[in-house]
Amino acid sequence: MQSEVAKLGVDINSTNVRCKRCTADQSGGFDLNYGILLCANHMRNRGHIEDTMAHEMIHAYDYMRFKVDNWNLRHQACTEVFGVFSLYIFMVHSPFGFVSCYEGRA
Repeated sequence: MQSEVAKLGVDINSTNVRCKRCTADQSGGFDLNYGILLCANHMRNRGHIEDTMAHEMIHAYDYMRFKVDNWNLRHQACTEVFGVFSLYIFMVHSPFGFVSCYEGRA
């Protein structure tokens, strides 16, 4: 995912990935101006960190590629669904290839 974001002209590195204690009940977040946030006090294990980082990188990709409007609820819903189901596609593998999360119903 990092290479896909890089193709859009954004380098994900230590200047735009921050690990901090968060007051909100969240694992992480993405902001176009500040980058990726990982909430240190809500991480359960390394896998949780990796999943959260991948999820937030999907948001970074969406914002760069599709010009997501923060004030458009449809845009917000789409980037969240894509973020969740993209991870699902990569984690669930069937004998026929990667399972489509949408299965033609989205």
